[in-house]
Amino acid sequence: MCLIESVPEDSKRIKKPCKDCPYSKTVKPGALGGSNPDVYVGQGHGPFYLPCHKTCNFDDPNWKTDFESPQQCAGAAIYRANIGRDKIMPAMLHKLPKDDSVFGSPEELLAHHKGISIEAVTEYLKKYTPDMLMTQEFYRAMK
Repeated sequence: MCLIESVPEDSKRIKKPCKDCPYSKTVKPGALGGSNPDVYVGQGHGPFYLPCHKTCNFDDPNWKTDFESPQQCAGAAIYRANIGRDKIMPAMLHKLPKDDSVFGSPEELLAHHKGISIEAVTEYLKKYTPDMLMTQEFYRAMK
């Protein structure tokens, strides 16, 4: 994840999430590439460039500054639409319409990946709000 100034043209962007996308309801619970699910909520709520895990070489030390090769995550774009954050995202970020194949709230995403109830997640998000999780991601991005 990183902050960006330009991205590939819209015609080159992925339109649908893969079944293994962390934002897709078809992903196996907890299959997040070693990241905590809070990271995906925080990144989804913020103006972060999120490369698709299938098009980005995370072993390349320059992956955080390569905005041409990896495509942006379609699941993240749809998640942002589903939660209403797409309207406040910068124009250079991938935008797609709402789709019920992707989580429709941070509660759904966290309950799925943490294996706990929506009620438990709701209580958790009172203490660690999505905006707080987003702020944590800003600090991580600056390192």
